[in-house]
Amino acid sequence: MPSSPNGQLSAWITIDDEKLTEYDVHKVGKTMTCWIPSELGKTFSVHWKNDGFKKNPFGEIAVDGIDCAGMVIESNSLPFSAECSGMRGGATYRPFIFSALKLTDDDDFLEQPLNKNFGSIVVRIYPVKFLAPRRRVRGSGASEPGPSLPKLTVHERSKKASAHQITLGTWLTPSRRRRIELRRAGPDVVKFCFKYCPLDLLQANGIAPAPEGSKRLFKRKKTPTPEPESSDEEDEEDLANEAEMRALRTRVKSEPRVIDLTRPKKRVKLEGGRSQPFTGEVIDLT
Repeated sequence: MPSSPNGQLSAWITIDDEKLTEYDVHKVGKTMTCWIPSELGKTFSVHWKNDGFKKNPFGEIAVDGIDCAGMVIESNSLPFSAECSGMRGGATYRPFIFSALKLTDDDDFLEQPLNKNFGSIVVRIYPVKFLAPRRRVRGSGASEPGPSLPKLTVHERSKKASAHQITLGTWLTPSRRRRIELRRAGPDVVKFCFKYCPLDLLQANGIAPAPEGSKRLFKRKKTPTPEPESSDEEDEEDLANEAEMRALRTRVKSEPRVIDLTRPKKRVKLEGGRSQPFTGEVIDLT
């Protein structure tokens, strides 16, 4: 995603160490928003980078409207980037996963309140001040009770109904982590909002471009109409018919014309009144 208004802070999402393509990127005030393609069953990581902000920026991460992690970058180690792959609980963490969102037609779920930020990953960055000495601790490998993300069921007619939600995987042990005590020291500098949805739905709604080749038009090659073949017998028959017609015309010319004036003329009634000239009809098949 484009960097913050001052050009010093940026954020992005990765799957399998590959940065996700961002669609419909736009800015309103201090908030940068875009769409990213989620992939069912895939873990993902949230990244942000400080290229020059001097006030120890802290990146607070929320998924589906739930605050779940935070990362800080010291101003004396620039430029530097941070990464968050899940929610911590003690010395372990559970990775973020794009999971299937269960839909239902049970009308009882129509009144179920959903967080307004459901379906998004938000990185909010603001300055902080350190309160205690910083120290690194190694993971013990023991899982501890910690925060979790609920598995939701949403009514199929809900405005928030999509195909995916974010859940947590099994407990993992990082190599080491750093424990820091700090407090907020100023207002938000920038907020990055990544709305997620499967790629095919982004394409169906015109947010992401359609797959290559899906709009390609193929012209059918016009097949020439074969010329009718004539045989010698057909040629002889045509000559005979032509000679017969010449003889008939000669005989008609030689006979006197007799017109019967007593016979009334018949009036021919045309069905449907006068015929109108055909202007042709154009049918647009596109």
